[in-house]
Amino acid sequence: MSALIGKTILVVEDDEDNARLYEMALRGVGATVLVASSVEDALARTSTPVDLVICDMHLPDGIGTDVIERWPATATGRPLAIALTGDCVTDIRAHLKDVGFDLVLQKPLLPEALLEKARHLVAGAS
Repeated sequence: MSALIGKTILVVEDDEDNARLYEMALRGVGATVLVASSVEDALARTSTPVDLVICDMHLPDGIGTDVIERWPATATGRPLAIALTGDCVTDIRAHLKDVGFDLVLQKPLLPEALLEKARHLVAGAS
């Protein structure tokens, strides 16, 4: 059984094709998926409890770290978070983890690879 069944996942991705691919893949394994295309769009969705945030780093109104750094404190805490970036040098990976991302994945990324990593992260947190 998939660790993603019944989980609510926020995909923050400004590339419509990538957002659609990730959304379809995640819905296909039983997740509820919210999609945002900017930092402000993502933060507007924080009133909905989210289990996992999958966030591109280059967004039209800021960077993906803004989403995690500005995520409001709640009784349930910050959701798990995966950073998606094409800039995966060692220093950037370390910085993204320091900010609060649990996992950093390099783009381009096939939906199947994202599913595998997301399942593993969510299962490990349960």
